Amino acid sequence: MIFSDALNNMLLGKKLIRPAWSGYYATVLSNQSYIWLIASTGKTVEPNVQTYTPSVDDLQATDWVVKVN
Repeated sequence: MIFSDALNNMLLGKKLIRPAWSGYYATVLSNQSYIWLIASTGKTVEPNVQTYTPSVDDLQATDWVVKVN
């Protein structure tokens, strides 16, 4: 899917990934105005969380996918 569709899914609370990413997903958390990039490895007590600013490549990508788990 394209970025605008991915963003709409994030606004609905879904987690989105790109196949090239390893262990991270992007989402918009409840009542937040930012996209968050979250490590989904589950190996650390405190997850790696940071605000996410999409690159031009991310904005033009057509390989966005809803994370299953």
